[in-house]
Amino acid sequence: ATLVGDQLTVNSAGTVCVIAYQPGDTAWQSSDISHALINATAPGVTTLAATSVGTTTATLNAIVNPNGTTSTAQFKYGGTTSYDTNVAFVLNGDHDVVPQNMTTTLTGLTPGTTYHFLAAATSSLGTTNGDDVTFTTLSTNADLASLSFAGGTLTPAFAPATTSYASEVSNATSSITLTPVVAEAHASFTVNGAASPTLPLTVGTNPLAILVTAQDGVTTKTYT
Repeated sequence: ATLVGDQLTVNSAGTVCVIAYQPGDTAWQSSDISHALINATAPGVTTLAATSVGTTTATLNAIVNPNGTTSTAQFKYGGTTSYDTNVAFVLNGDHDVVPQNMTTTLTGLTPGTTYHFLAAATSSLGTTNGDDVTFTTLSTNADLASLSFAGGTLTPAFAPATTSYASEVSNATSSITLTPVVAEAHASFTVNGAASPTLPLTVGTNPLAILVTAQDGVTTKTYT
């Protein structure tokens, strides 16, 4: 039979797709379209940045082009480029030459940890791995690494797990400047509600509270 309405397309990977119709067709109908792939290639994969990264969750993203051949896809992730965990992703059934978005949300991750991941796709023509991409979950560490001030000592000696201290200075001392150092670089602190670590003193007892807030913005710890 003579074919009418035949088309030829070339996708970004250089795969030639010939689309043929049966005689008399005037519209695209999957039941009578024949596809022939010439110079087909393995799937194309692009790993994208992770999004919605939290303390224990993150969303992985990628783009896969099956290049016209039946393909399977997956995300690989882990603490190193060994990628000790695989998550399968189901591609659209037509396995066309159109790029498809891949996305999956991971749960149960460890706070304050860097993870590696990539997307991969496999067809009869081979396996393609996307680039390695990293993300770091938000930290819940609200510890101080050290605490000191000039002209005095703390009792007991500082330890991150100890949250209550005492000290005495001369009644001629009108102010002190504390030096708190956070254990995790993204944490922040205030002293008696202020960002400045320098505080005026009066004769007698002067309660001081250092509030440390972790990177997640939720976890806190108070040293007094």
